[in-house]
Amino acid sequence: MTEVTQIIEEWIVENFEGEDVAIEDCHDYPYGKEITDKSNDYVIVFYDLDKGRINYLFKEQSTHN
Repeated sequence: MTEVTQIIEEWIVENFEGEDVAIEDCHDYPYGKEITDKSNDYVIVFYDLDKGRINYLFKEQSTHN
């Protein structure tokens, strides 16, 4: 596991621990993960290579389908 992958995984645990969500890879973004809840809302979490940090997009902000 790369350092960035570990950072993404830790962020997911910190923000979604105990919630019933599905986590899938999202190849549209670097190290991207799409996290979807029961109501079909989702957030895409990824590593912003330009800024050197985690970034995320909510369903309303995303062009991902």
